Amino acid sequence: MDNGESELPIIQQPESECRSLRIPEDDKDVLVRAILRLRDDQRDVFLLHRMAGMTYPEISARLGMPSEDVQAALAAALLMLAQAVTLPSPDAPSALADQPRLHAGKIGSTLRENRSDGGASAGYDQSIMTDDAARYISTRGDKTPTDFANALLRGMAPDGGLYMPSAWPSLPVGAAAPGQSYVQIAKAAMAPYLGDALPEGALDRSLLKLVAGFDDPAVTPLVQLADDLWMLELWHGPTAAFKDLAMQLAAALSEEALAASGERLTLVTATSGDTGAAAVNAFANKAGIDLIVLHPLDRVSAVQRRQMTTVEADNVLNLAIRGDFDDCQRLVKGLLSEESLRERGRFSSVNSINWARLAGQIPYYISASMQLAAAGESRAPTFVVPTGNFGDAFAGIAARKMGLPVAGFVAAVNQNDALARAINDGVYARRAAVETASVSMDVQAPSNFERLVFEASGRAPAATRAVFEAFARNGQTTLPAELLSALRGEVSAVSVDEETTRVEIAHAWKTYGKVVCPHTAVALSAARGVLNGSGPNGSRPVVALSTAHAAKFGKDVAPVVGFDPDPPRVIRELGDRPERLTIIEATPAAALDTVRRFRG
Repeated sequence: MDNGESELPIIQQPESECRSLRIPEDDKDVLVRAILRLRDDQRDVFLLHRMAGMTYPEISARLGMPSEDVQAALAAALLMLAQAVTLPSPDAPSALADQPRLHAGKIGSTLRENRSDGGASAGYDQSIMTDDAARYISTRGDKTPTDFANALLRGMAPDGGLYMPSAWPSLPVGAAAPGQSYVQIAKAAMAPYLGDALPEGALDRSLLKLVAGFDDPAVTPLVQLADDLWMLELWHGPTAAFKDLAMQLAAALSEEALAASGERLTLVTATSGDTGAAAVNAFANKAGIDLIVLHPLDRVSAVQRRQMTTVEADNVLNLAIRGDFDDCQRLVKGLLSEESLRERGRFSSVNSINWARLAGQIPYYISASMQLAAAGESRAPTFVVPTGNFGDAFAGIAARKMGLPVAGFVAAVNQNDALARAINDGVYARRAAVETASVSMDVQAPSNFERLVFEASGRAPAATRAVFEAFARNGQTTLPAELLSALRGEVSAVSVDEETTRVEIAHAWKTYGKVVCPHTAVALSAARGVLNGSGPNGSRPVVALSTAHAAKFGKDVAPVVGFDPDPPRVIRELGDRPERLTIIEATPAAALDTVRRFRG
């Protein structure tokens, strides 16, 4: 053609009156980006129909979706794609009932089919995707160009939003193939997000430091408990909790970034227990780095508190806040927005609001899939994630966005159920956090819910900002119907009460011979609900994430199983060392004054 346009081959929709759609050359990249921003089911249906030539019944069988859902997903995909490009005439379709037939022949060089797992998943051409994945945008619209190093060392975007990669990279073929080491898996998963922002070899060195601190050769071993029920053990690191996986990596990467820039970094983090312990272990006595940890006074376990407060390090300040974890998060966000604190060097966070922390959790989902495949399991798993701040769960969603075959995600929360109420009832509302045995999940304003809303809204900053500004202003907000539907397409959510948690601890010991922490018990309860059909998303197999060693929560576990859990070496070594902490009120003024005095 000589008119500067490419005719894209047509996707057939048998039930509709379809027309051909011509896409100008300048709009092809826009179309590619629009495809990548489709919801997972829409994109999968689109690509299987277009690139594999499958019929509705074939797609339905392949994805386990009812035929009517396949048709609806394709119709919705076509609508959004048609809106993303310039249509050729004013009578172009604008409703689901009147869709154009869309063909993507010339985007084949940019969109590719990844069949490493026997399935089809879309991704950018690697040469394009790597660059985009290494550039970061804010969930609230700030467009200041940002690379991985700046996102790592800043934590939050200048407009108060959270950093997200500007596009999702595709997992390399074979990333989850049996036989890969954890270092190999993590490098494949994380390299696209770093780009060239850190010195050459920084990721390799950081990953070797990470795995050196774990006492299991698999790093995150997968254990089968029963038919179709698996448990992913994430607590074999230096503080016996899953936070070590991301925190040790963030510490090593931060050192690499600071060595290259010559800057000094102050980190601040809120913790409901495990994040603070992992951060203190990772950053204590690190040159050029100061660490400030805020935890709710008397609302973390004794082991968690001692892991933070008995470490002798002049670069660490432990603050006990008279309030709950949500107060700690609020204070941290306030400190991060105080630009005067950046006058004496970098000021950032190592909560999971920091993208580097979250990215460091993606690899263990891939490792779990690899271990399932090595055990002869070919079906895509459902992951059940015990969650408080939703970072752990969103890391899994990110893995799926990269092409990891996943049947679904279930976010398992305790009685602090703001996330479950938002997903199930459509109202995101703050309530006072209540103390539970699963203390690390006592969260009523999960920060990473913002990332989920951003993604589910089609990466719309204005819509995301509206949700969270209303929530901050009123303490609650009703989610728009379209957004709520998209959120439910990403994750299901269940709440598990305290009595059920105790019952599950007892069941795990009696049935599987496993002593589990309360957080893991919440996940196992939800996982068994999925398997017996009483929970959302009945796909199999089911993998429950085990996030901490039971000995960290002995006072809650021992009365149920009848004995004290045998502590691992990292807990035994705490001994009776003296504790160092400062108690302050849950006010911005108190936090700011204390931080300024610590920094000198």
